[in-house]
Amino acid sequence: MKDRKRMFFTGTVCLFIVVFTGCGLLRQEEEVKNQITIPSYDASGASFGYVKRGDLENAETLFLKLTTTEEHELYFGVSGISIDKVYIKEGDGVRSGQLLAELQSDDIKNEIASLEAKKETIALDIQHTEQLLEETRQRKEYIEEKEDARQESIGRYQLQLQQLDNDMQETEGARKEQESKLKKYRIYADIDGTVARVSSYGGGFLSDEKQAFLTLQSAARQFSGNTKAENDFERGQKVILILNEEEYPAQILRAERAESVTEVDVCLQEGYSVPEDCTYGELLWSTGVVKDALYVPKNAIVPVGEKSYVYKMGEDGFANPVEIQTGTVNTDYVQITAGVEQDDTVMLYE
Repeated sequence: MKDRKRMFFTGTVCLFIVVFTGCGLLRQEEEVKNQITIPSYDASGASFGYVKRGDLENAETLFLKLTTTEEHELYFGVSGISIDKVYIKEGDGVRSGQLLAELQSDDIKNEIASLEAKKETIALDIQHTEQLLEETRQRKEYIEEKEDARQESIGRYQLQLQQLDNDMQETEGARKEQESKLKKYRIYADIDGTVARVSSYGGGFLSDEKQAFLTLQSAARQFSGNTKAENDFERGQKVILILNEEEYPAQILRAERAESVTEVDVCLQEGYSVPEDCTYGELLWSTGVVKDALYVPKNAIVPVGEKSYVYKMGEDGFANPVEIQTGTVNTDYVQITAGVEQDDTVMLYE
């Protein structure tokens, strides 16, 4: 009986040993499977960079989508006036502020020219009167009768200058009024775009005064997106927009906080157009500078799973993988917080 109990106990212990040993082997096998082996490379013929130390600009990015093209209808500000000139045709590209068409306005133009000439005459009179006033002030007269005459002349010239200044202001006001009137006789492009339609104007007049004379399609220059970050964007703020891996100067059109996101509209600066087949962009802006940082070129980083490595050049001529910790990232460089030292040589990838 005792032998049976001893055999049962021994068998149970052996069974537990086998089970636990098997579990341990399975865990070790699983750990081996989860380990990723990073091989070394013969570094001959490779491109290299260096671990540098210095101030590193911190930049953030936001992905944006090209906004759908919009149409703008343009009207003259008056009706019943014959059309004088149309400077564009359908399909032409135009720039914001460009004069596109104008009505007959010779009378207004002549009046503006007359007022401009009058302003020039008044300006000459002011210049001449100021010269006489200054000469009179500088005279050294000690006889009482002549001094009284000098003061009288000074007062007269000052009065003339005041009257001339009033005339200049009235003339300038009249000129601005005519300029404002002339604008109603003209159509200017309010966007960069393409002329989509031009209304018919048989006999020199619009066939329908209520319809838009011109329709423009906006040039594809605006990108939109949103971010959960509460960024301090400002209208007109200069930023960089990356399109098809190329950098383009851009600026913020709109940035509004809506519920839990910030909605952002960005457009390219004047003189730049969106590349063909480009529908997405990457907004890049600076958020500060990291002082005295270690950093490497961005193309030195090798991501493996959730870890990052660089291939560090060894004395044996081989580039050996070194696990690193990263920090700030911008378009060109990545901050290294652990794993390498200043002046270490690392392999670069094209």
